[in-house]
Amino acid sequence: MNVRKVASLIVLLGAWGCADETETRTHELATAGFWAPPAATLALADTYNIQNVQAGPWIGESGCGGSFLEGTRIFRQWLYDNWEQTSTIGGYSCRPIANSSSMSVHATGRALDIMLPRDTSQSYNNSADNDLGDPIANWLLEHAEEVGIQLIIWDNMIWSSGRAPGERLRVYTNDNKHVDHIHMELNPEAAGLGTPWFSGPMDPPDFGPCGDPIPADGGVIDDTDACFQAFGPSEFWRVEGEGYGGSLRWTNAWKADSPSNWARWRVHLAEAGRYRVEYHNVQQWAVYDSAQYRVRHDGTEDDVYIDLSAGADGWQPIGEFDFAAGEDQWVSVYDNAPVEVGEEQHVIADAIRLVLPDVDIEEPPDPNPGMGGPNPQPPDNGGSPGGTTDPDQAPDDGLDDVDAKGGCCATANGQAEPPLALIGVLMFVRLRRRRLTQR
Repeated sequence: MNVRKVASLIVLLGAWGCADETETRTHELATAGFWAPPAATLALADTYNIQNVQAGPWIGESGCGGSFLEGTRIFRQWLYDNWEQTSTIGGYSCRPIANSSSMSVHATGRALDIMLPRDTSQSYNNSADNDLGDPIANWLLEHAEEVGIQLIIWDNMIWSSGRAPGERLRVYTNDNKHVDHIHMELNPEAAGLGTPWFSGPMDPPDFGPCGDPIPADGGVIDDTDACFQAFGPSEFWRVEGEGYGGSLRWTNAWKADSPSNWARWRVHLAEAGRYRVEYHNVQQWAVYDSAQYRVRHDGTEDDVYIDLSAGADGWQPIGEFDFAAGEDQWVSVYDNAPVEVGEEQHVIADAIRLVLPDVDIEEPPDPNPGMGGPNPQPPDNGGSPGGTTDPDQAPDDGLDDVDAKGGCCATANGQAEPPLALIGVLMFVRLRRRRLTQR
C-alpha cells in the first residue's frame, strides 16, 4: 500500500466519523506575531556601544577564516550546555553573502546559527516556536554588550548594533524569515576573547522560578504545569486525554546517539531533603522497556532506566534522591536508545511526584476527571523530523547576513464502533508507518 493510498484511507475514515483530530502541539506560540523583546530589554539595548564589523569584500576562499574563531567556539559550547532547546548550532561557511560582492560573516568564523524546531501547524512566516526561541534571543540581546554580539536575526526581526538607538530593531524584509534558527554574530573583539563576558564566570542563564516552590512534604508537577517542558519536533509528541489531571503525552523510542523528543520537569523545592521521585504511569501509552530518566539533584545527575511496560497504572518509583532547597534541579525523560528499538515502543511524559520516603500516599483523586475519551486507540507514528533548507538571501542594508541550514496524527478516539475491515486497515497502516524507519 503506497503513501497516497494510506492518506486516502485516513481521509475516508475521518469523513466517516471514525476518528477525531486532537491537538498534538507541544508548545503554544508565545506571541501571535514576530519576535518582540521586552520593552525594558530594548531600552537597555539602545544604550549599548558595540562595534559592528562586517566581513569586507568577497575575495574568494583565500579570505575565509577556515573555522570558528576561539570566542565563537567557546560561546557555541556554552549555548549547547545551557540552552537545551537546540541540538544543532552551526555557522561556519566559506562563502559570500548571496547576491552580493560582500563576504559573509559566517566565512570569518564569527557567526552562529542556533537551530530550533518550527511549529509546523502554522504558515511558514509565522511558524517560529517562540516558546523555545524567544528566551534565547532575549538573553542574547540582554547580554549583547557584555558578550560582544553585534547582530541578531530571529522570527522576522533583526537587531543590529550598527544602527542608531531607537532604530536597532526592525522587521526583517528578506525572504528567509529565520523561523527555524537564530542567526547571531560576534564582533572581532568578542571572537578574540576580549569582551568582559569571556573573562567572567560565564554563569548559566538565570531562568527564574517557574512557579511556587514544592513544599517540604512534597508535591506533583504535571505536564500542563509551567515547570514542565517538552522538547523536540511537535509532530512526534502525541497528546492524550488521559493520565494525571486528564492529559499526558507520549513519543516513540528510537535508536539514536542523542534525544530528539524529551521532556523535563523543573524541581523547585522549599526545603532540602531526601525525596522519593515517582512518575505517573498509564499502561496503554507507557510501553518501552528501557526508558532513560535523568534526575538532577543537589548538583548531581543520576540516570535511571525503567521498564515502563512493567508498571501498573498510577504512581511508579524512579528512585530516592537528596535534593537541595531552591532551583537548578529537575527530572528528564528521553526518547533515544543505543540499540535498535521495536515498533510502538512509547515513552510517556505525564506527571512526576516528590514524596517523603517514609510516607505512603494514597492515590489522590483525579484533579480533572472525565477528560478521557471512550475506547482510545493508539495512533500511527507517521512522519519524520525534517528541516527546511532555505536559500541564502541578499542583505537589505549591507549589515544583515543570512545563513539557513536544515535543522534539524493526531490520535483516534473512536466515537462509533468502526467495521472490522476498517480495524484491519488501521492496524496495517500503523505497522507500515513507523517512526523508527522514517526518521
